[in-house]
Amino acid sequence: MKIRILLSSVLALLLFTHCDDGGKKTDKCADVTCGDNATCNTGSGACECNTGFTGDPVAGCTAVSLCENVTCGDNATCDPNNGECACDDGYVGDPDTGCTLSALCDEVTCGANATCNPNNGECACDDGYIGDPDTGCTLAGTCEANTCTGHGTCDDAGGVVTCDCNTGYTGEFCGTCDTANGYVTDPENPGDCIQNPCTPDPCYGNGTCTVENNLPVCDCNTGYAGGNCNRCDTDNGYMDDPENAGECILDACFGYDCGNGTCALNGGTPTCTCSTGYTGAACDACDTASGYVASIAITGTCVLNPCLSQTCSNHGTCSQSDTDTAQCACATGYFGATCSTCDTANDYIASTLSPGTCIPTPCTAGACNSHGTCTVVSDAASCACATGWTGATCSTCATGYTGPLCDTCDTANGYVASTLVPGTCITDPCTGEDCNSHGTCAAVNDAPSCTCATGYTGTACDACDTANDFVASNATPGTCITDPCLSQTCSGHGTCSIDAADATVCACATGYTGALCAACDTANDYIASTEVPGTCIMNPCPAVGACSGNGSCLVVADAASCTCDTGFAGTLCASCDTANDYIASTEVPGTCIIDPCLTETCSGHGTCGVDADLAECTCNPGYIDDLCDACDTVNDYIEFPLGSGVCVENVVPQPGELVITEIMIQATTTPPSNGQWFEITNITDSTKRLANLSLIADFAQIDIPSDSPVTIPPHGSLLVGSNPISGTNGGLTFEQLIPGIDLSISSGTIEIARTSDGTSIDIVTWDSTWNHQAGRSLSLSPSALTNGLPPADLNDNGDHWCFGATSYGSMYGTPDAANDMCHLTWCGLQAPAATTTDEGVATELIYGQVYDALMTLGQDNFNPFITAQIGFGPVGTEVTDPGWTWTDAAYNTSFAGDVNNEEFEGSLVPTTAGTYDYVYRISSDGGLSHQYCYWYTDGTSSGELTVNAAAPKSLFFSEYYEGGSNNKALEIFNPLSTPYNLSGCSIGLYSVNTGVPPVTPTTTVTLSGTLNPNTTFVICNPSAVIPATGALIPAATCNLILGSSTNVANFNGDDTIELICGGVTIDVIGQIGFDPGTFWGVSPVSTLNNTLRRKCGISIGDAIGSDVFDPALQWDGFVQDTIDGLGSHTTCY
Repeated sequence: MKIRILLSSVLALLLFTHCDDGGKKTDKCADVTCGDNATCNTGSGACECNTGFTGDPVAGCTAVSLCENVTCGDNATCDPNNGECACDDGYVGDPDTGCTLSALCDEVTCGANATCNPNNGECACDDGYIGDPDTGCTLAGTCEANTCTGHGTCDDAGGVVTCDCNTGYTGEFCGTCDTANGYVTDPENPGDCIQNPCTPDPCYGNGTCTVENNLPVCDCNTGYAGGNCNRCDTDNGYMDDPENAGECILDACFGYDCGNGTCALNGGTPTCTCSTGYTGAACDACDTASGYVASIAITGTCVLNPCLSQTCSNHGTCSQSDTDTAQCACATGYFGATCSTCDTANDYIASTLSPGTCIPTPCTAGACNSHGTCTVVSDAASCACATGWTGATCSTCATGYTGPLCDTCDTANGYVASTLVPGTCITDPCTGEDCNSHGTCAAVNDAPSCTCATGYTGTACDACDTANDFVASNATPGTCITDPCLSQTCSGHGTCSIDAADATVCACATGYTGALCAACDTANDYIASTEVPGTCIMNPCPAVGACSGNGSCLVVADAASCTCDTGFAGTLCASCDTANDYIASTEVPGTCIIDPCLTETCSGHGTCGVDADLAECTCNPGYIDDLCDACDTVNDYIEFPLGSGVCVENVVPQPGELVITEIMIQATTTPPSNGQWFEITNITDSTKRLANLSLIADFAQIDIPSDSPVTIPPHGSLLVGSNPISGTNGGLTFEQLIPGIDLSISSGTIEIARTSDGTSIDIVTWDSTWNHQAGRSLSLSPSALTNGLPPADLNDNGDHWCFGATSYGSMYGTPDAANDMCHLTWCGLQAPAATTTDEGVATELIYGQVYDALMTLGQDNFNPFITAQIGFGPVGTEVTDPGWTWTDAAYNTSFAGDVNNEEFEGSLVPTTAGTYDYVYRISSDGGLSHQYCYWYTDGTSSGELTVNAAAPKSLFFSEYYEGGSNNKALEIFNPLSTPYNLSGCSIGLYSVNTGVPPVTPTTTVTLSGTLNPNTTFVICNPSAVIPATGALIPAATCNLILGSSTNVANFNGDDTIELICGGVTIDVIGQIGFDPGTFWGVSPVSTLNNTLRRKCGISIGDAIGSDVFDPALQWDGFVQDTIDGLGSHTTCY
């Protein structure tokens, strides 16, 4: 601006200089000097303020203010740069009319070292602090502000932050994946690093590895196959190179047709090895030398001549049928497929004298003269005669019968017709029966029956008819008379009987006497009742023993009314008057004395008892003498302090007897060290002195002298701190001081030790991973003192510490008092409310949630101090019962519900069918104590678990390997939860090579050893090989390699195989006694040239060997020579 004005002045001067005004100069500004921001007017020679300025142009002009004529509203200010009004900081509204205080921060709570901006309602860290202003900012340049991105350990020594990175991470702050060592970014969890799935190479150098869905995938080179390219591609003709292990070469036999054989190289030339039954260079002819013939049923195949093993039971002639089975033409008298049955249609039967032969039946018509039934016995006829007949051919009358047809009873000889079996004769039942001369006999239902005279009864009239009041006469034995006692009542107090002359006699009840029992038996202390006239009662006030001898007796309403002597009480004065301090005497049985312990206190150091009716004190540990008023110096107890009457052990506490149970580190005092303290608890039953101990808190230490009066009572505590001023230490009184305490949450140690030799009584070392909470103490779980394990060991684990919950002043803790229980605010069982599973099968996931105002509120991450378990037990039982089973639950990382809650998930695996309750339980002290979590809607209900009985299980065949040539093997699986002893088991082979399907095993092998749960037992043909290599199946796979005489693994597709344990069939492959032709099933689920594996859901074998066998019902099929699953079995239950 000044340059522009100077140029204007020069130009004006030049113009005026050249003006001609009568020869005079006319520049009026030549001698004028103007002030700042002013210019001389050349026309008038006066100074004027420049545009935009005002004031005195000679003294100096100032800029015109844009706000000069602007009036703003309340709490608003004009901006001099633009002349517009704006609300002051923290205020909102119309600045022209007036602004009001912002309410954006009214509901905002910022973290530590952060402040809310009233203009936008957002929190921001204070100057010099960094971090999340919503949760709390920390001082820049410390490990609190730098977590090494959560992938390393921070060190801020000297004010410089350095990170020691975890494996897989690198970079200044561990924020980069260590690619040099094979780590890459986890695509599912960005920010995390994982080992590169392709390092090391999973393709064994035989393919190219790529990563798909976080998994390595191999693209194999030519000639290689398998998920890891670690086997040869046999499907395309490649095989292992015998000269270069691990290399694959093209198989010269690939595509070479051996028909019914297997190709192998012989000096580099493909050569055929024929299957059983075939011969020739191309294996296309039947091996007649070994008994094989061309099949009639399947053209072009060979079968073993079915007549080689078919004799037609030596009763017929064998020939080959259209279905390649043996067929017999039987001799006369024989019948059946193998001529093994007699031709009963033509009256031939099996001989019992010549087994295996048939004879004409000897039971021809008329063999028993039409009077009996004929059966064959020892190849001859034998007659069973009809009623009334006898003899070898039923030709004469039997005893008791007569007449031409032997159908009349022989009454002349004492036989009569039976009333029970019409048409038969029996001996007369009344012969010899006289009914004891008191009745008449008649035959009823083939037995004698007596009709008795009046007064008699019984089957033989030998008893008196008591039902009608007849009794046996004493005067006339053997006769019955009317009971004389019918008219005698004995006054209702006795029992009537008759004497030898049949006269009545009364036997009186207790308390009565007289001929008719009408008087009371006063001789035995019975008296007449005043309450029930006519009855007698035992005198309730006997002459001896009334009121137990301890009072005076009076009969009132038929009962004793006692007035007890002093010291006795009770209805009958039988007990001591304890209400008035009387007790039973031990010296004079039956007497009562005043309790001698009423006036004996045992000096307050013992318990009073009574011995020989005198007071006797049992002293507490450390006290002796009759009144427990002296110290037990023999056992090293002394009076301390002197004159106090208190006895304490005069020994330094042993390790573990004193335990550090509470520590205040994050005190809210200024500075925090003013309010720091720790608590020591005496866990023994005796008082402990602290003399000769050292208390160490990081760098602060005090050695307690031998004459120190400080003690801790049994199960009591002592508070230790450094600041004795209660006004600045939180209002506490410390019983022991340690100057210079200054504890840190990052790390620290407190120790109690013997001053003399440094022996540690207890030591606690913590770090920043412990459950620190601002303004709250670290508090050892009370359960650490009660669960039976040494508390001095349990307090070494940070998981066993929680935080103080009881307030004192502005802080929380329980200084010098019992610690708060480690409990969270709330927990609940979330879902499901009921679930069902089978025995041994895991349930669906069950969820539980937990909330705590300090540990979960507003927390996005899992809190490691909270653990959860899910458990189940019998319905209606307490969750603390030993019958409950508990399983650890996992933190649910996918939980997207209430951010203030944390959720856990877990499954139950019950093993016994039934109904159960289930709940969650949580712990915040490392499992020392638990809170039980019930159904979240009511807080009291348990979940309902129904467990169904599991399917029955037993050993079964799990794999059937019927490969080429001798490549045969069997696999047995144990699905049980316990080992199985195989010593009682065997395998039977039913081979149909003989032409006739056998009904008993043709070859058997007995097993041995123990088969563990969920493992297999493999039985191999001794010549079985791995098709891909030609090498024998290794012994490591085969548990049993069979010999020639027990080779049950030499089976064909039409053979049946049976597994027997304990004499009982438990599984069968095939059908016993049936020839399927060549095989069962349809390829590849067939028994010929295929591998069969039991379906994963099968848990028990097919134990019925006679039923129709369809492999597709329980087996999966695979092509010939599939062997990769042999030696293991997969189930899905």
